[in-house]
Amino acid sequence: MKKREFNEMELQIVDACINGFFTKYRAQKILGISNTKLNEIINKQKEKKALIRK
Repeated sequence: MKKREFNEMELQIVDACINGFFTKYRAQKILGISNTKLNEIINKQKEKKALIRK
């Protein structure tokens, strides 16, 4: 299975989900991905933000 790259707008939707503007369910439906995949992307985004803050 080919690994899907997310564009900037999709990553902003994930950031909005992290910040509480979207529920995980809503972000999942907008992006058309599974809950597991959404959780992986959220964790990656949180790690990136943690590295930027250091």
